[in-house]
Amino acid sequence: MPVEETLHWIAEPSITLRACVKRFAQHHAGIVVFADDQGRFAGLLTAGDVFRLLAHGASLDDPVSPHINTKAITVAPDATSAEILKVMTERGITVVPVVRADGSVERIVTQAALLKENILRNRAVIMAGGDGIRLRPLTEDLPKALVEVNGRPILQILIDRLRQFGIADITICVRYRAEEIRRAIGDGSGSHINITYVEEAEPLGTAGALGLIPGRWDEPFFVLNCDVLTDIDLRHMQRFHAMNGSQLTVAVKDHEVEVPFGVVEVDHERVIRLSEKPKMRFYVNAGIYLLDPSVKDGIVPGKRCDLTDVINRLLESGGKVCSFPIRTFWYDVGDRETLARVQALEL
Repeated sequence: MPVEETLHWIAEPSITLRACVKRFAQHHAGIVVFADDQGRFAGLLTAGDVFRLLAHGASLDDPVSPHINTKAITVAPDATSAEILKVMTERGITVVPVVRADGSVERIVTQAALLKENILRNRAVIMAGGDGIRLRPLTEDLPKALVEVNGRPILQILIDRLRQFGIADITICVRYRAEEIRRAIGDGSGSHINITYVEEAEPLGTAGALGLIPGRWDEPFFVLNCDVLTDIDLRHMQRFHAMNGSQLTVAVKDHEVEVPFGVVEVDHERVIRLSEKPKMRFYVNAGIYLLDPSVKDGIVPGKRCDLTDVINRLLESGGKVCSFPIRTFWYDVGDRETLARVQALEL
């Protein structure tokens, strides 16, 4: 939920401009919100509005009602911080009331309060072009990205997660049943985000589609597999990437494997240790990456390339690649067994 600005005043439209000025002098929020006799939002007036009225000859004792902005832009309570900030930027405003379905004012959000939050400005790329072979027969007539978890497509769950962190520019790389994904997801305009698509004519691997995205980006960007469900905090990953001066950061998850047999360790013919069904722990690739723009620039358009190839080339050339461990939940729902297991989770 966004940081809220509590320094506001819900008043009746019958007050005078003088009462508004007194309020502005008492509090720095610079806004008066008005409600009708049933408590429903009726409009607002900012300090700037009042000062302009006075400059044009209005009296402090004039009633405020003729000057109230009754067409002020509002947002619903479920709007994210990123969505509200985007509305403010697009409409050139600094204050937005949050209005409930019944018309009552829940809170006032100011641009200053939002900018204090840690909202990501990075772009994200979602890889959603795979055939979903491990999910068949579910994916024989449906793209993997639109397979549902608790009634919602996994791609939509991922997009909503990105929105929560403020990521408003998302590119989706598609191929298999691409048009179905476009129709189902759309361009994001209804959620105040920008979704664009890049389509592979043939499979280009887990990184090849990056070379098809036009333009050069100035900031690090996230790359995510569409079949990953996790509550990773991307803000922490972004800070980790920046603090370590990494060119590419890959999220990893610890994974335990139990060997079903007794393991014999030997030195030539001599047995040095015997372990009965030992458990071994590894870090596995979690399918979430943060890449510097220079990495994207090095991917040849139209040429097959996997992110493992990109990482190995960076390592061979002395580049810095870091791992970011996921300590919370993470699921690869690209197979039917895992998909069935996560259906009971609230995501």
